[in-house]
Amino acid sequence: MLHANDVRSRFCVVHGADDVPAAKPAPDGILQCLREMNVHPHEAVYIGDSPSDGRAAAAAGCASVAVCVYMYVCVRVYTHVYARTVLV
Repeated sequence: MLHANDVRSRFCVVHGADDVPAAKPAPDGILQCLREMNVHPHEAVYIGDSPSDGRAAAAAGCASVAVCVYMYVCVRVYTHVYARTVLV
């Protein structure tokens, strides 16, 4: 998707589910990217569009931003589980 939309060069590190031992909601992908960028989890903000993104960010120790399409679901999930999440 990044290559197809010609935006891959805007990201210094990219990992998908096939690149890490466990996919989201496990934090493996986030933590791998942070290690490669030499960034600590408390210094990072993860942006996602699903509850599994919020779970992965929380498990990694990151703050997160939820870009919500279905606001009711996002508000219900994120506000009750993830204190360090901003809804957009």
